[in-house]
Amino acid sequence: MLNVDVLYKVLEDSQKISAINIIEREEYFDFLKKNIDSRVIKVVSGFRRSGKSFLLKQLVEFLKNKKKINEENIFFINFEHDLLFSHRNLDDLRKLFEIFKENIWRKGKIYIFLDEIQLVTGWESLVRTLYEEGQNNFDIFITGSNSSLLSSEFSSALSGRVIEMTVYPFSFNEFLLYNKLCVQKEKDFYQNKILVKQLFNDYFLYGGIVESFSLEKEFKKNYFESLFRKVLLDDIIKRFKVRDVSAIENLYKFIISDIGSILSPKNIEISLSKTGYKLSVPTLYTYIDYLIKSFALFELKKFDWKLHSVFDGSFKYFLVDNGFLRALNLNKRDIKEKLLENLVFMHLKRQGYEIYYGRDDKGKEIDFLVKNKTKFTKIQVTLELNANNYERELNNFVLASKHNIKGENLLLTMEDNEEKISYKGIKIEKKSVVKWIIGI
Repeated sequence: MLNVDVLYKVLEDSQKISAINIIEREEYFDFLKKNIDSRVIKVVSGFRRSGKSFLLKQLVEFLKNKKKINEENIFFINFEHDLLFSHRNLDDLRKLFEIFKENIWRKGKIYIFLDEIQLVTGWESLVRTLYEEGQNNFDIFITGSNSSLLSSEFSSALSGRVIEMTVYPFSFNEFLLYNKLCVQKEKDFYQNKILVKQLFNDYFLYGGIVESFSLEKEFKKNYFESLFRKVLLDDIIKRFKVRDVSAIENLYKFIISDIGSILSPKNIEISLSKTGYKLSVPTLYTYIDYLIKSFALFELKKFDWKLHSVFDGSFKYFLVDNGFLRALNLNKRDIKEKLLENLVFMHLKRQGYEIYYGRDDKGKEIDFLVKNKTKFTKIQVTLELNANNYERELNNFVLASKHNIKGENLLLTMEDNEEKISYKGIKIEKKSVVKWIIGI
């Protein structure tokens, strides 16, 4: 039963913040701070355990300590709280807010934080009402673990009145800061080279989800398996009412095993049918869409060289964090190559770049094409450049050159040595992926 005592407990627990190894994620936190008291609704989306709730808690601390906002003006509800398990509906959400206004709030603007709001059926109605009736009385922040948090109906009804930010697991630079190491210049890198490379190896293998950092290596696999099942259950199965749970789980693991490979729904259908899972192409499209909406998967489209446009027939898929790739990959062959390519993709994704892959009819392929206006940075990724793969890796840059794709050519490896290579008249810069991902 909802009452003021329950609300006090939920408010208290929802705002608790751990003081262990706190780092300020400047880009995200600055976005939130700059939009305090702005009229728009602030939407923070991203994969579970990527730090959305923590950012809101930090913002509450900022409001109380820097802006001197009283606690009685802060309505912060985390809908994953166990006391709200049977109250995730519109009527109870309204009731919670009414209890707050009648028993806690005294006067002044109310700062509303609704965490993991997608768990509440019909939440859009209340948020829209609060926005339209609130004028300058409410400042609204919501988070959710779904990229379709803003339904087309909700977005159109509040067109121009919503701003959204996507939060990702820690970048490598944030992981360094978490481990109390700041590397901003080459001098910092070389002074701490052994430690930086040790930390990079940990990040490369186990990713950037903070909850996993304190776990011993033998427990990390179990952690990522249980986190995926949480996402599968709450963000996909329940939300989209999927009946065939094992089919979508095996689809995800199949895609993980071919991370970085070119896949089409038809090819996936044929491969899955060999393992006993018969899914139609339309169903596959739907299931893949669910995985993408939950941030469990990202889709990379092919760039058509001749037409200079996007080709929608086949895709590459990548994961939000290397920890999932290592823990859930069924095919351990070439795992390090897959981890490296996934790492590079997610680094580019965090920067907000427009990314594609390129491939011609003869099978020559550029791993990533990063668009910047009319130019493309062409990126090849390999563990090392050696006599066995020299021609293959560098020849792929010729592909882009033939089709007049202008821009820099970058070869990323796990090796320390960096050099400028001239290959068939094409200038290629070979860089250490560790230094490149740090930005030095």
